[in-house]
Amino acid sequence: MKTSRQNKILEIISGQDIETQHQLMEALREHGVKSTQATVSRDIKELRLVKELSPGGRYRYVAVGRDDMVDYDYICSVYSENQSAALEKFITEKYSAQSECEVDIVYGEDGFYADSVEVCLIGSYGNLCDEIYEYLEEADYINITVYETGV
Repeated sequence: MKTSRQNKILEIISGQDIETQHQLMEALREHGVKSTQATVSRDIKELRLVKELSPGGRYRYVAVGRDDMVDYDYICSVYSENQSAALEKFITEKYSAQSECEVDIVYGEDGFYADSVEVCLIGSYGNLCDEIYEYLEEADYINITVYETGV
């Protein structure tokens, strides 16, 4: 129970900005996990969550440091899913193109980073592959693959 709750906390904070313990309790409740403020407080301490300033200028909980209690493979998979979905949404909104994206997030000495990015455009879009590749390259992604299915 404790491990699954703490993994859910890590999943939640990887996908949304959580500023307070109360917000975290509400997010847990939305995921079907009932918890008290005292339990959430202990989980935050055990997971060694800290608050950092978000790009929006508000403080949010983040996981830092490497600790045997934290399932980094699980966090990487959650980050990968979130980043892949965000990239698909971006391509749809910016280019009106349908795609399947896979962002592989790994954890290393410098923290979490995208090890590789694969974008499959579903259909033919002219030189859009080159444009998306350049965008990802400018965003400092490495190991980039962009291709079309030509459907």
